[in-house]
Amino acid sequence: MEKYAIPNKLPSKQVAILAHRRKRINQDKARITQKHTGGLKKFKGKGFIKPETLVASYRKAERDDMRIKRTAEVYGLRPKTFVKDESRKLILVFRHRGNRIAAKSVIHILREMRLSKKYHATLMKVTDENLKLLAAVEPYVSWGYPSIQTVRDLVFKYGFTKEKGKKVNISSNLQVEQALGDHNIICMEDLVHELFTVGPHFDEVNNFLTHFVLQAPKTGWEKSKGQHFSKGGESGFRGENINELFASIL
Repeated sequence: MEKYAIPNKLPSKQVAILAHRRKRINQDKARITQKHTGGLKKFKGKGFIKPETLVASYRKAERDDMRIKRTAEVYGLRPKTFVKDESRKLILVFRHRGNRIAAKSVIHILREMRLSKKYHATLMKVTDENLKLLAAVEPYVSWGYPSIQTVRDLVFKYGFTKEKGKKVNISSNLQVEQALGDHNIICMEDLVHELFTVGPHFDEVNNFLTHFVLQAPKTGWEKSKGQHFSKGGESGFRGENINELFASIL
């Protein structure tokens, strides 16, 4: 601290400057201390977890694992009530529930699908592999066949990409052309068309976009979010009815 020592007699102006500097140094020290201990304080506040909470989480994870196994045995790990329409190649998937999910397998699959948080949405191809993923996480997602209008609204209103590692909204055709011009996709309408038709450069376009961050329907949820759509609930495959849901979201 030698360099910050104050002589016995200094003009008042210099004393004020040194005092200000000393105050700033102490503030910097406090910030560094807070940075290193802040996490510990948070941990202390949430360190104790009730045994019944742990048991409930364990049982929920067990139920998810049993559900996945049962679905595989009954449906061959395909979503319930799903009937493949050869003319439809695109599906829209919306994670509508599950802030906290106990089963690690379900969490992993949702992340793979770019649905790491509630109210995230993504566009996917209809493939056997994707159908298996949907079967495993069906209670947590609502999905179906989007219309071109739904895809357009989704992209134009909530379309984001990443530039230099930062998430930015797509505000001009120039952004599209610079990223996808090599694939003859030079504007937003080209982008929408490639997605909806699942064109040859679907993967490039889908990777150009980040997942869609949405919200709950404006009118709220009218049915049970955990119940399957075929049984009067909100989760699982709902075919073209996904457009009605998204009309109330977008």
